[in-house]
Amino acid sequence: MTHRASQSSVQFARATHRWWRDRRRIAVAFGTGCVVAALTACEPQPRNAATSTSAEALPDIIWVTNAWVRAGDSAALTGAYATVHNPRDSAAQIVGARSAAADTVELHETMQHDGMVHMEAQTEIALAARDSVVFAPGGKHFMLRGLRRALVEGEQVPVQLLLRNGDTIRFTAAVRSITGQ
Repeated sequence: MTHRASQSSVQFARATHRWWRDRRRIAVAFGTGCVVAALTACEPQPRNAATSTSAEALPDIIWVTNAWVRAGDSAALTGAYATVHNPRDSAAQIVGARSAAADTVELHETMQHDGMVHMEAQTEIALAARDSVVFAPGGKHFMLRGLRRALVEGEQVPVQLLLRNGDTIRFTAAVRSITGQ
């Protein structure tokens, strides 16, 4: 073999080696990305205001968005608000709630009767199939009674919704100022 042929063979071998090395790197990067994506998809997703979720992403899981609670002093009471989404084909009933931040959490609805506005405790709140219920100031809300500590703007408060079928929906609510801003 001549020097030129030998040199050409070496160059070809090096080029082939680089080509395969680059393909392996691409394959490893792609495989790593697939593993990360698969692991991320398997992680339980927090259901809170920070989560942007669609019914397609969680086809059979009731979830919560836009959750927030008003700041409040220790031992006081305050309101919590959120939107609860039910993508299921069957209705659900919210029969209670609890939070580590309060002694009790009640389901309430603000109503008007004879020109007077008052709050009334609810034993359950229906969540129709493929629908959402909005808990907002002046309407349905969660009343946190006996705050165990002051709730300061910017904190996160854990909340659990209790469904009639025994399911528990966990989410966190951001503490906002009294005005809700």
